[in-house]
Parts: sequence; structure tokens; C-alpha cells
Amino acid sequence: MNLDNITLGELKGLQQILGNTSGATKLSNKFVGEYCVFRTYSAGVFVGTLLEREGKEAVIKDCRRIWSWDGAFTLSAVSQDGVKSAKMSISEPEKLITELVEAIPCSNKAKEQLTGMDSHEN
Repeated sequence: MNLDNITLGELKGLQQILGNTSGATKLSNKFVGEYCVFRTYSAGVFVGTLLEREGKEAVIKDCRRIWSWDGAFTLSAVSQDGVKSAKMSISEPEKLITELVEAIPCSNKAKEQLTGMDSHEN
């Protein structure tokens, strides 16, 4: 096969062999390595760094559950501005979360503020 003269059919065949029929990277890889706010269907809201995601499951590191908060109306506001106060869990080294509804990358301002908060257990 001459790559300079490849046909569309040959290209589709190569994509199938390589396991990438869309020609694009998987959307599940979006935000890997970023500090995010994660909303789940039934387990609540978490913050942490996304390590891996597949469908509705994600592995996050240095994660904390936010049980309640003041000073932000939406999770989008939490991700950009942080909160005035919150009941947050202790930090966990790694966690698998399921039924992920959304992942929202945090601004540097929000990340610094959220990671610097004391846990409610203390």
C-alpha cells in the first residue's frame, strides 16, 4: 500500500485495525491530569485530579468529598471561584467513583482554595 495514494476505503480499514474508527481521541481522556469538581448521580460531589475515566467511572487522586458548601450557587461557580465555607472530607489518596454525571476543570484560584481547606472531621 502506497500511503501517498491511499484510498478512503484503505484508510477506514487501517483505522479499524488500529481500533480508532472515528479518527479522534476518546472523549473519556478529556481532563486527565486536571483538578476537577466531579458530580455523581448518587454519591455526591468530589474534587480531585482525574487519573482515568471510562464511561461513567473515573479514578481520581487526592480527592475530597464536598458534603455542603456556602458562597457558590452552582458547581460551575465552585470550580471557578471556590467556596466561602464547606464541610469537606479528609483527602483520600485514590478513589473510584461511579455514575459520573459531570467533570468540571477548576481554575487555579479554586484549586488553591479547595485544597487548602480544613476537613470537617478536624
